[in-house]
Amino acid sequence: MAALGRRKGRTPLVPHLPPPRRFATGVLGRAPVMPLPLPAPPSAPAGEGKFRRVHAVVRRVPRGRVTTYGRVARAVTAAGYPLSARAVGWALRNSPRGVPWHRVVNAEGALSAELSGNCEPGRQRALLSREGVPFDERGRVLLDRCLFDPQDSDAFFFPDGESSW
Repeated sequence: MAALGRRKGRTPLVPHLPPPRRFATGVLGRAPVMPLPLPAPPSAPAGEGKFRRVHAVVRRVPRGRVTTYGRVARAVTAAGYPLSARAVGWALRNSPRGVPWHRVVNAEGALSAELSGNCEPGRQRALLSREGVPFDERGRVLLDRCLFDPQDSDAFFFPDGESSW
């Protein structure tokens, strides 16, 4: 045992084994694989490109009327800026003050802002009820009575002065 370098009160030193390196290498002796961070979701600063155009479309929806994410996307796309309904949701999630986000519902009339957790429960419905928007017994907006199509609006212009179509 003296050949192994036994010291008093310690484990014997074995010259042919390297010291354990748990933090520098993984279980199989390779460097650990660190997961790459996911890309951040798109944000919607008030004056940025397509999102600014989404805000302009939603500002045109009159009180007591609603539109859908898909109709807003078609209005922005018709002006030469391709956009999906999901991107409209991102733009409204981060919209500046003065944009009536609560007037946009999904294609079935359901209140999507509440489903996604973007606002406290009941807030979107309370804002729409105050404007006189009718609901059915399931809590969905009656689209046949209050649907607004931004493409049918004659007075629709983008904020930078360019016409929508």
